[in-house]
Amino acid sequence: MSFIRHRFTSPGASPGLSHLHSDHDQEAVLHLFDYNPDELDEVSNPDEQRWSAPIPDGHVRWLHVQGKPRPAFLQNLAGRFGLHVLALEDVVNVGQRPKFEVFGDWYFIVMQRPLMDASGFRMEQVSIFLGDNCVISLHEGDEDLMEPIRHRLRHGGTGRIRKLGPDYLCYALLDLIVDLGFPMLSDTSDRLLELEEKVLGDPEPELVEAVHEIKRNLIGARRALMPQREVISMLMREDTPLMEERTRLFLRDCHDHMVYILELLESYREMTSGLHDLYLSTLSQKMNEVMSVLTIIATIFIPLSFIVGLYGMNFNTELSPWNMPELNTRYGYPVLWLVLIGISGGMLYIFKRRKWF
Repeated sequence: MSFIRHRFTSPGASPGLSHLHSDHDQEAVLHLFDYNPDELDEVSNPDEQRWSAPIPDGHVRWLHVQGKPRPAFLQNLAGRFGLHVLALEDVVNVGQRPKFEVFGDWYFIVMQRPLMDASGFRMEQVSIFLGDNCVISLHEGDEDLMEPIRHRLRHGGTGRIRKLGPDYLCYALLDLIVDLGFPMLSDTSDRLLELEEKVLGDPEPELVEAVHEIKRNLIGARRALMPQREVISMLMREDTPLMEERTRLFLRDCHDHMVYILELLESYREMTSGLHDLYLSTLSQKMNEVMSVLTIIATIFIPLSFIVGLYGMNFNTELSPWNMPELNTRYGYPVLWLVLIGISGGMLYIFKRRKWF
């Protein structure tokens, strides 16, 4: 099962975008924001002349690319903003390990968004470029994740996101991506509780497969999300001048959320191991109960079978008075039943006293 879809360049290919080709027909959706505390200019699907225009003085530009951009668009983007081709190659080859790199005047950040839906569990890459007065974000998925940030920009003229610089906008994007892990973990927690109730109630073989699937998902999520803690830690260091000190304070909170998510992932992974052990223990207990009942039944029927087998021997009672004289008594048959019932009841009483069942 593939958690992260990773595209690779051909072995020996030159680094960059010239060798890449589009594998889809649908154009990516662009959202452009130019803003300061007093003004906001929003354009959906701007043409190249609009998004490549000079940034007005005192404004912050945010260009978000939703979907899979074509290499030609990325080449134009690199030419306009001076983005390094190696960073754009990582944008196209999704499935990169979360990382933070410095390319000249730009910070390049790769994050992974955990997603669990009807098709299973997977990770979607979000790439972010942070410059002096510009933020460029690219999200490979079909779902629009950035609407909450756009809503804050539209209606937050007096809020921090409009007053502070592009570093705070970058923090807001990182915080959104990190916090998207909580709904996934909440669904996983509900699923684990549901499986635990089924295991304790009526363990079925299908439950083992469900537990292993969740465990695989958690291992994949931890493998993809663990480096994101390092990314946020690197952005909090003092040698990142594009991140101002006031923004680093907010990054601490984002870092705490990331640590909490990783701790939950580890706890849930241990719970899946515990569920597997609980399934085996419950199954073994039920098997022991069944074997106990069968053993008791077999033990009760051992003396009964002996008596019945003994009186099933074909001796002629007329030839000798020693050949089972009780067979000719008037109440021999009822007495035999009383003896059999008495033996069974006595054994059940002894088993009960010894707490064998």
